[in-house]
Amino acid sequence: MTDKNAYDEGLDNSDEENEEEEPSQEEADCGLLEASRTGNMEQIHFWLSKKGNPSFMKDGWNPLLWAACNGDEAVVRILIKHGGCDQYLTNKSTEKDDSSIGDEDKVVEDEDVDYDPFVKPMDARKHGKYTPLHWASYKGFFKIVWILLKIGMSPLDIDMYGNSAVHQAAASGNLVVLKDFLARGVDVDMKNARGHSPLELTTEPETKKLITRATKTEKCENCKSKFDFKNIRYYCGSSQKFYCKNCSITTWVYEHYDSTEKERPVCRSKAVQKKIKDHEKKLEEAVEAYEYHTIDTALRTCAGIDIDVKLKRRASVLHEKLLHELQIKNFLKENENHENYKLIRKDV
Repeated sequence: MTDKNAYDEGLDNSDEENEEEEPSQEEADCGLLEASRTGNMEQIHFWLSKKGNPSFMKDGWNPLLWAACNGDEAVVRILIKHGGCDQYLTNKSTEKDDSSIGDEDKVVEDEDVDYDPFVKPMDARKHGKYTPLHWASYKGFFKIVWILLKIGMSPLDIDMYGNSAVHQAAASGNLVVLKDFLARGVDVDMKNARGHSPLELTTEPETKKLITRATKTEKCENCKSKFDFKNIRYYCGSSQKFYCKNCSITTWVYEHYDSTEKERPVCRSKAVQKKIKDHEKKLEEAVEAYEYHTIDTALRTCAGIDIDVKLKRRASVLHEKLLHELQIKNFLKENENHENYKLIRKDV
């Protein structure tokens, strides 16, 4: 009887040892933070499955801040999916998703660029904090900047020194990021808590040149309306000129032909937008015509124009296919007659 009890007790202890002990909330939070810092995707998924909090903050850092600082696009995406960005979206964008529109000719204007000039600036010492957009802008990780802008994070949120993401992009001389902000109509004259504007923080000649040109452009290139705190300037990346909201269009487009979402932000004057749409229509018609020379001409005409990358890829692939077909046809036509079987085998 004693031996049986000892055996049963041994089984119970064995079962307890085999049971996986669930981590505490603190362990899960710290584990997710460390995995995000090192970019360990396997551990990130593990700690998220253990209810790790993607908004957990320790020593001024949370998982999304680390991911943005490291430029880890995959980690940024998974953390956003699990709510890691919610704390930064106090004023969510009212922007419509243009990817849901069936008619590709429709362009949806952004509404997240209308900043109220009458709102009193926050006290940077009390309310300022680093955001993922600050780090991505400073490091020049423009794809992460695009993702954060798309979900509604504001480039005008300030850190404890009153710096916006625009200040950070200017300070590090990231021209691509700065152009993206100018395309959203952000204020490049905004001063931080020490009274410094983005222009005063940059040392890069090209960055300085662009900001200076923006601040000195007083009227819309098209309608000549004067820019002020109500009539905001928008930077058209194609024409490299500034337009008012009525004369420009802001939207999102695919970055690559294999992209699944429209995440590249663009601003275009309405004249540029019409030019792009006209060329896209001609290229579509050329693809439907299924004739090499027609597609070849259309593609050459589109050179240097920011047309839809998926359409361009489709046309380029068909262009290459039809070229090879044409070469085969020409070869067969030139070699209709053969003197002996050896030449036939060579041609084949």
